[in-house]
Amino acid sequence: MLIDSEPPTTKKTTRIFYDNSDQYVCNPMFWKNTDTLAIHIAYYTGFTSSGFSIRVHKNKYEIFPFSSDDVISNDEKPSVFKNSIQKLILNKSEYKPNDSIYGYVEFNKTEYDQYGNIIPHKGKGYFRGKIVHYK
Repeated sequence: MLIDSEPPTTKKTTRIFYDNSDQYVCNPMFWKNTDTLAIHIAYYTGFTSSGFSIRVHKNKYEIFPFSSDDVISNDEKPSVFKNSIQKLILNKSEYKPNDSIYGYVEFNKTEYDQYGNIIPHKGKGYFRGKIVHYK
């Protein structure tokens, strides 16, 4: 988490619109010992976060909406997601740490949570970022 006096490491994502808001930032990264690129488009408040993650591996991708807060529950079951539309366009076919990434994403997903709620997720727009390698 950032302290107020620290400069942000990400810029506001350009022209992305997700779940009726445009206040999202792009955090692209490679994790230690993996060749999967994770692009997180997220909004952080300090107590909660929400957004979606795009995982790219060998020219295949999947989009996962997420939300989290500061309430911890041991018996929470994961939601099930169904795709209706999923589109991703990237400026390159392969990336490495410290590359700049530019892209366009569009998706509609339906979430079925453990309580029987049906939650629609929509995202559409352009994003950019610099890929960080976490070791």
